[in-house]
Amino acid sequence: MSQLKVVLVGLGTRGRHWARVIAENPRARLIAGVDPSADSVSILREKLPMLDFPVLTFNEALALQPDLVVLSTPPSVHLEQITACAERGLPVLCEKPLALDFDTARACVEVAEKAGVLLGIGMNFRYLETTRAAREIIQGGRLGQVGFGRINYWRYRDGKRPLLNKYPLTMEQPMLLEQSIHHLDLARFIYGVEVKKLWARTTNPPWSMYRSDATVAAWLLFENRFELQYFGTWMGTNSKNEFQWRTDGSAGMLFQRDIFRGLEYWKAGAAEPEEIELAPQEDFVDDTRGLFDDFLKAVRGEPSTYPSGRDHLKTMVLTLGCAESSRQERMIDLLEYGRQLGMES
Repeated sequence: MSQLKVVLVGLGTRGRHWARVIAENPRARLIAGVDPSADSVSILREKLPMLDFPVLTFNEALALQPDLVVLSTPPSVHLEQITACAERGLPVLCEKPLALDFDTARACVEVAEKAGVLLGIGMNFRYLETTRAAREIIQGGRLGQVGFGRINYWRYRDGKRPLLNKYPLTMEQPMLLEQSIHHLDLARFIYGVEVKKLWARTTNPPWSMYRSDATVAAWLLFENRFELQYFGTWMGTNSKNEFQWRTDGSAGMLFQRDIFRGLEYWKAGAAEPEEIELAPQEDFVDDTRGLFDDFLKAVRGEPSTYPSGRDHLKTMVLTLGCAESSRQERMIDLLEYGRQLGMES
């Protein structure tokens, strides 16, 4: 089967993951990259010397008539870039978030749908071994009726560190829209149920380097009456990072010690856990491979469960609903909030 020709837009830290994943996929061929930053291009060439592809302007790259485009660019330019691709009939796999506000995110989805092109979103954590195993255990009923859960994410993210994207330092709600959006999307994906109501508080500690809130606390009530507590921050005060996810049900408990590995099943009343066997994964790479493989299937017309732009709007409503709850200092009915934003039920 012939390889699909791919253009990669954005060659920074995340773009380097994409460059490697695309180049190593036997069903794809990276025909060009796009990035106006000479530093980003230089670092990519240094870190991935085995890759050989031209770096062009955006229009020059699209003129090569690729089969699909991967956007690893800031959300502020997604609508413009998705529109240019849609006008040429090109499928797009776009990094999250699709936009920083709902109207722009919806416009991205609608322009792709109107042109009849696929729009996938870079929710790569859906393809982690931990995620797939947890989803199977919970939706397969091994925990019985789930009742409550908790996610804790503690991190010191030095936004001024070389090689990291700098726009989160000045954007609105950086923790919520750049990091928590992953965790909230995973909650929808793993539990297989939508959030009905939520309360949230976003704050920024006095020592924060970020202009806007770098800490999120939320309480989510799902349609099946399952309750989830969430806390996430980028401004922990040392380099000891922490991720823990616990879900309790009538028949047992599932405990995740790390986003990439470490999953335990505790049968109700058990004194010791059962360690869930997981295939080894390279962080940020193998999960991206899974996402890319799934999107390639969709482009070829094969069965696929890739995270679509339309599905991403539901995660956007949930994420922005947290910011709105904090702003109004009250609980939010998510269905009503979605209607206010213009979300189709």
